[in-house]
Amino acid sequence: TDAQLDALLRVQRASAPIEHTPRRWFADPFLWKALLIEGVVWAMLGYAIGAFAEVVIHREDVHVHPGQVIAVGLVVATVALLVLVGATWLVLRGSSRGHRVLIESAVVLCLGLPVTSIQVVGDTNRALDDAAAVTVTAMVDRCEVREHRGKRGRKSYSYHLWLDGRPTPDRFALPAQIEVVHELCRAADAARLIELTIKPGRWGLPWYQRLAASGVTWEAPT
Repeated sequence: TDAQLDALLRVQRASAPIEHTPRRWFADPFLWKALLIEGVVWAMLGYAIGAFAEVVIHREDVHVHPGQVIAVGLVVATVALLVLVGATWLVLRGSSRGHRVLIESAVVLCLGLPVTSIQVVGDTNRALDDAAAVTVTAMVDRCEVREHRGKRGRKSYSYHLWLDGRPTPDRFALPAQIEVVHELCRAADAARLIELTIKPGRWGLPWYQRLAASGVTWEAPT
């Protein structure tokens, strides 16, 4: 009817300004701040997952003393956590919704930062190391094979070279055992010798650039 058509036209004219006005949440500065913060935080967690997967796949030791890399990485993670949480609080302060993003960010950072920091410390320690390498020869006591059971009874193995403990003429204190790849463990066990090419590391964390025994060679990933 004419009355109904007239009513629809009035509604259309009344809603016209709304149609041409951007949605309110597009203009909300909190939204963009929250998206930026969460993007950075979740990217760190994604990096941590990738780094953890790499460690699981490649179990062999890259650094002479892996425990030192973990210790330095955890210190870096602690400092980074305090800085990032503090920066998040400064960016979101004054917003009634800010505490939710702050808590979520802190939880995700606690999960991802330790692995991320350890990986970054190890990677930069090697990538930025321009010092000369030292090559030493160590006596091998034995090759130990360890069995690991995973989910559903799946088995995996790790290979550990035990050194005989005699002092070597170098400035790096060698560990009692080194986790290596299968082929190198067998070759060094047969030869009773292993040649280690070691670099001091950019952060003072020595690492194996190259390991060799009986024609079998392993090189650290770059």
